[in-house]
Amino acid sequence: LEFEGDFAAVSCVGWNMRGQMLTVATNQGHVHTFLASLPTIACACEQRLVYLTSLVEVTIADLNSSTVATIAIDAEPSFVALGRAHVAAGMNNRAWFYRVGPPEEQMSYAAERVNQREYVGTIDECALNDAVAAVRCE
Repeated sequence: LEFEGDFAAVSCVGWNMRGQMLTVATNQGHVHTFLASLPTIACACEQRLVYLTSLVEVTIADLNSSTVATIAIDAEPSFVALGRAHVAAGMNNRAWFYRVGPPEEQMSYAAERVNQREYVGTIDECALNDAVAAVRCE
């Protein structure tokens, strides 16, 4: 942290209940929150891996071609799923689906959201293949 003035100092420091965020308050009235860790949310399909890289971003890595792409998503997901050509991410009863192309296209274009769905119950699990998404809800 950089302070303005000669009398600036940290007045309070605290972690959230899950230990993921550190909040710092200064005697000048500024509050800063730092993300210390992300939940481990990931999925693999063939030679590809998708994983959470920030609260609203996932990264897809193709291990054969060393290609990496990122997708900005609408909200912090509680799950991700990966098929040959699509990525799903979601939370609660919502899922967003993005086309990333099959491995032979080597993610040569930007991922685009192709669908979003709202389900009756909270999504416990999601799986993708070439044609459909299967969602298990509570």
